[in-house]
Amino acid sequence: MNKLKPIAILIKKMLEDRFGIEANYTFEGRSPWLLNIPSRIMYGEIWDELSKVYGLLLDNTYNLEERITLADEKSIKRLARMDIWFGEPYNFICEFDENQHFNQYRRLTLENSYEYFKFSFNKEDYLEICTSRIINPGTSGFHKLKSKDCLFPAMYEGEKQDNRLRQRAFRDFLKDIVPIYLGYNPTMRINYKVTNGKIKGFDEDDLNCVKNYILKGNYLENILNNRIKLLEVKLC
Repeated sequence: MNKLKPIAILIKKMLEDRFGIEANYTFEGRSPWLLNIPSRIMYGEIWDELSKVYGLLLDNTYNLEERITLADEKSIKRLARMDIWFGEPYNFICEFDENQHFNQYRRLTLENSYEYFKFSFNKEDYLEICTSRIINPGTSGFHKLKSKDCLFPAMYEGEKQDNRLRQRAFRDFLKDIVPIYLGYNPTMRINYKVTNGKIKGFDEDDLNCVKNYILKGNYLENILNNRIKLLEVKLC
């Protein structure tokens, strides 16, 4: 059983109780509109923002468009994985963020290019956790990429690297802004502190904390209301 199933079931019930429409979900799903390597054709209007944040993550050493030219066809077509995807009519990603998602690089993405976007997570909480976790280069898979990524080359000499941290922050950033740009609903993020530090085996108290977090942030209202407005525009 997927460890996030209790959270998915909880959100499903909350959606159905609130809107009276069945909420279907899948785990570890992929969609052709969400890529690990961004497409200028697909993401054209936000390309400058993506390029800026990428440059900041790479200490302004590399250029996004130039690095993409080094990618092979398989890498360019590789789709990003979503923790939970809620389909029509809700159309949003739900991500559960463990502690490896919080560091100085994720903070950098949160501080840039988000001014036009609504959130389905507590940005201030995310910034606070990121500020408390400055991660130095290391040799583990949490720090160093085990396989090459043309967008995130090794930045230092030797075994100790932090290109996995930079890559993870960029991919989280894409999951935040690409869905909204393409007309889907905001990505809902739940961090490990909401579940009392647990990353699996959630009990009733943990799930109640998730429910209260969603209700307090009014995140359900970011979802179906936005989708209805989008459908109305398309019908006109």
